[in-house]
Amino acid sequence: MSSSVNRLQPALRDCRDMALNSLTTLLSEMFDKSEQALLDFIDKADTNQGQFQFIDAISVVNSNRKLVEQRFREEIARGFAEYLSEKPISYAMPLLEVQIQAQENLELVDDQELDKRLSLQNMISRTQSQCFQDLYALMQRLSMVRGGVKLADQDIPAGPVHTASAFQVAAVDFGFESNVLLIMYALFEKFVMRELGDFYKQFNEKLIAAGVFPNLKLEVPKHPKSPDKPPFMEEEEVADEAETKHGNVTPQMRTAGGKQQASPPRQGDASSPQSGDQEVALGEEIFNSIRNLMADRRRQDPKYSSHPQFNPDAAPRAMVDTPVLISAIDKIQPIHSASFLPEIGSKGEKPTTADVDAKILDQVRERLIEERERLFQGVDRNSIPSADLDTIELVGMLFEHVLNEEDLPNIAKALISHLHTPYLKVAILDHHFLIDSRHIARQLLNLMVESGLQWIDENDLRRGIYYPMQEGVNRILAEFKKDVDIFIDVFEALTKQIEELSQKAKIVETRAQEAAKGRER
Repeated sequence: MSSSVNRLQPALRDCRDMALNSLTTLLSEMFDKSEQALLDFIDKADTNQGQFQFIDAISVVNSNRKLVEQRFREEIARGFAEYLSEKPISYAMPLLEVQIQAQENLELVDDQELDKRLSLQNMISRTQSQCFQDLYALMQRLSMVRGGVKLADQDIPAGPVHTASAFQVAAVDFGFESNVLLIMYALFEKFVMRELGDFYKQFNEKLIAAGVFPNLKLEVPKHPKSPDKPPFMEEEEVADEAETKHGNVTPQMRTAGGKQQASPPRQGDASSPQSGDQEVALGEEIFNSIRNLMADRRRQDPKYSSHPQFNPDAAPRAMVDTPVLISAIDKIQPIHSASFLPEIGSKGEKPTTADVDAKILDQVRERLIEERERLFQGVDRNSIPSADLDTIELVGMLFEHVLNEEDLPNIAKALISHLHTPYLKVAILDHHFLIDSRHIARQLLNLMVESGLQWIDENDLRRGIYYPMQEGVNRILAEFKKDVDIFIDVFEALTKQIEELSQKAKIVETRAQEAAKGRER
């Protein structure tokens, strides 16, 4: 152990204890506020399975937070111990690209793993930018303690890399699926990483008090030099830049009628205080951060190498506007439900059953993917605004959730999936569809899933809601162009059918109870 490290052991232990106290306090406050974010996502979930997932997540957080906090503390303490032992901080789960490239066996990762990695890398990058001066001073002082050899970013104990990695390791104990884990990562960035500025100032002050580089002069720019287009630019900033370059109205500024309106306040800016009317639901802010992840993933996807919003070196090009995109969707929209689904015959006869097995559902999944690919064949994906690309992907995820609804009859899944392209149009015309559970198209989708769970009997399709639901689906496929009033009509008609079925069920139940009482007499 070097003499300076040995001499400064008491001060460095004080720094460790301060880090453990400060970071654990921030983490605990994050968990206190996580329930509200998850409640917001329950409202946004479009299936019972999705709602139960977030309800369960609240319970899991409450049950396991102490375990996760303890694991987080252990990881932070281990990093300090390795620093004091003059070793590089070790990482059980490589996080930075330089760490990943150093692995002996490089493996391909799927989109979910890439999203998680990008989420962590982005929060590190933003924290490094936000706290640049204090982190620079801290790195200089900690390097001086270790003999003057410059420390790598990942070897700063309680630095952004180490802190994010500690939560990455600790959060494994939750056992969350990728979508919920991404929400927890976004919450960690908001309530922990963005609040590290004061901690780094205090860390420096303790080292100064111990005589470590007290007269350090920071001959560095206030912020690190930014490239022409920051690699982690917020989604709305990208869209605004595209509008300036190409004269387009951004998707965030379009209404269904094509009129321009003021953009909503941008979320995720740590320097912009939010109050009053500017404050949005926490769940919506986290939702926006997940959209930003999609943009980050596309920046690494060769398919988008010519997209000026993702590649700063790409040649400028005009982004397509809404009418062009809607026209392309019209060309891929089916005009009728698939032939494997039973239909009312010409004389009004209704088939009783239909065999929709897992193989057919796999074909349905493939069809939805093919529809989106056909859309990109009709309109170059590198000419579609980033927010519209988000919308296309999110609508696809929405219908994937419907197909994954465990208790929903397969025939209902297959039928509802035919609304994929009409819902693409709805979401492109009105982006509020994705975040407003009161949107009529959202209400209709919820109603179809809920009624499918309760009122479709696969052993006798004539008895329940299948045929009225199919009539509504076919009507939307045939009639929907741009006017969402068709969704109101179908919603009201389906609601009426459900009320009639419910009333009949009550009558049958009442008669059964009366008959049972009569037998008892």
